[in-house]
Amino acid sequence: MSFSADDREELRKIIGEVLDSHRDIDRNRHRDHHIFIHDLVEKHKKNEKLVENLKQQIIGWGFISFLAGMGYGAYLLFIQFIEGIKK
Repeated sequence: MSFSADDREELRKIIGEVLDSHRDIDRNRHRDHHIFIHDLVEKHKKNEKLVENLKQQIIGWGFISFLAGMGYGAYLLFIQFIEGIKK
């Protein structure tokens, strides 16, 4: 038994109406909820990427600061060494 396209569309409509009548929310609100949740998940993913990038930048700048501190310490030791030689 096969149904025509019109029959299938009518059946979809009837089934949709029956399902809508047994739900607390209608089909459009349900779709809106899905869109909202999708947007919420996308926002969360963006925030995760932002936090990850920020962590990487903080680690990078921390490493650069460490190297700068080591260089400055070596410079101070070198100055003390030179002044010790002059005496």
